[in-house]
Amino acid sequence: LAALSPLLAQQFYKTASAAWQLLGRDGFHAWLDLGLGLASRPQMPREAALAYFSVRPATIGKLGPEGMERWSAAGAALAADSRKLAATFFTTTAPLLDRVSQETLEAWSDEGRALQKVAGWRGEFLAQAYFASAPSSLSVLGKSDFGPWARLGARLQPALREQQFF
Repeated sequence: LAALSPLLAQQFYKTASAAWQLLGRDGFHAWLDLGLGLASRPQMPREAALAYFSVRPATIGKLGPEGMERWSAAGAALAADSRKLAATFFTTTAPLLDRVSQETLEAWSDEGRALQKVAGWRGEFLAQAYFASAPSSLSVLGKSDFGPWARLGARLQPALREQQFF
């Protein structure tokens, strides 16, 4: 990790001991391998691995490697289209993993990907504002609200900037 990023190695170091205690040997290695995969994929933003290794140890223990894998997969799907959107997804949702279900985060990611594809070149800006709003939005919206809310933001975009709406 240090060869990839000293900051990434430092963040890993802060979390590793507690992750080992909570996950055990096999779980720890699965967790570490997933984080290394995020850090070393060419299309993946470095912020993804940094956010991954910054997840609180208690949350890692609660989710286990399988839950961390689901969250990572939702963000990785975004990286295929936009490194910037993936970085925003990972950094804004990492602190929420203990409060928001995996299904909700997957729906959040899917709706953001769809939003990016609407409104022409403005879609990227809409999706960026949408993902940046995760800390406040995911505390008040349910999965069934994401689609209508995103479509409303896209429709209002000519009159109201995306950062103002989302």
